[in-house]
Amino acid sequence: MIQAMVQLLGNFYASNDLSNFEVIARSLHSSVPGESVSLLFIGLAYYRRGQIDEAIGIFNQAANRPPLTRTTSPKTTSDKSNDRKSPTITSFIEATRNKPDLAQIWYDLGSALQDVGHNEGASFAFQIAITANPAFTKALIGSGTAALAAGNLNLAKESFSRLQSLQPNNAKAYLGLGFVYRKLRNFASAHACFIRARRLMNLSQSMDGLTKSRKRFPVCPEKLSTLSGSNLALS
Repeated sequence: MIQAMVQLLGNFYASNDLSNFEVIARSLHSSVPGESVSLLFIGLAYYRRGQIDEAIGIFNQAANRPPLTRTTSPKTTSDKSNDRKSPTITSFIEATRNKPDLAQIWYDLGSALQDVGHNEGASFAFQIAITANPAFTKALIGSGTAALAAGNLNLAKESFSRLQSLQPNNAKAYLGLGFVYRKLRNFASAHACFIRARRLMNLSQSMDGLTKSRKRFPVCPEKLSTLSGSNLALS
């Protein structure tokens, strides 16, 4: 049942039919009382309609219903990581596996949650988007930045490393890894990543040398997702 309803959610969302999208989300919520994922979809409907305060209220409500976050890679969603999840959340994850047409819902949900400061919930949503579409580079960037803001350095490193693997000349991958390594106090690796990012982005201002002062760097990790162009591949 959940898989069929999630597919309906995707169909209505793709056609920008937010009213019916919300109806299905509320039906899901009624069918499985106490779970949190359908609440997030209801919040997304409010957010997309510009009802930000109402969306924040629902996101806050969902955040108090465990579990919201994932700390493991999409590659491991079928193993022991699922033992810590409710059957409903596991069903949502499996319903979207390798279905790129559903990835946009989760990406937009992650962006909305990140925008209102729910970085752990945003990481969850971005990771499900990647489960649906493993090559979704914008979701990898979102996952990395949200995880970095939430202090989940392992997930941030994994997300930016996967982005680097998919797009070896993507400056955001190196920039994100640079901030991760700096927080890990691996300054040599951070320095190398920042230099690589500078070269790829063709910045006019120098990023030479790692410094304790953030003023020397043109962006902070929270602003990674605002850099223009998700694919900065250079020859």
